[in-house]
Amino acid sequence: MTRNDDTTDGRTDAKSTGSSPTASEIGSLADPDDLRERETVACSERDRVLPAEKFDALRERYERIDGVVQVGVTNDDGAVLLVGEPPYAPPGGNVEAGEDWVAAAERAMTTITGVDVRVDDAVAFERTAFRSGGDADASFHADSVLFEASLVDPPAGYREDPTFADDLDHPLYGDGSEHALAWVDAVTDDVHENHRGDVDAFLD
Repeated sequence: MTRNDDTTDGRTDAKSTGSSPTASEIGSLADPDDLRERETVACSERDRVLPAEKFDALRERYERIDGVVQVGVTNDDGAVLLVGEPPYAPPGGNVEAGEDWVAAAERAMTTITGVDVRVDDAVAFERTAFRSGGDADASFHADSVLFEASLVDPPAGYREDPTFADDLDHPLYGDGSEHALAWVDAVTDDVHENHRGDVDAFLD
């Protein structure tokens, strides 16, 4: 899973850090390292060297959170719900310190869509080791989990024409007026190049 850190850089409003009212198929996930034991989850590790200024900013961010989640909501037609201007990418958010990863994914998606979302399963786990281009000894790691999820009792018409939550106030998407939610059934140039592999995994 190749994560574009810019697309998950905002903190979703943590209205609830508990479980969603609808039980997830995966249940819960306290430690993403546990996913390494599951044959159905693609696990990977990679190294990235960043300019010193960007490295410092990203390290400061990850010192406050446990990681990030991205979520692919799929529909009966085999399409996946993406967000963008375009380019499009799977929506997601931060995992707050001590927060369950499944709960974080459901919270992030409900905050963005205004619709209850059930996480069905984990698809991929990636651990990235970031290193500073200005200091060979400076490093930290960041975890990211990609989940597959489903809408739970969405309002009439939502499956055909998805919209942002009415009260959306998101660090990345604002009130949603300059972005769009869209069902995507093929990997095209409209999909962010860093997320084409992720999207393709949902479309297989």
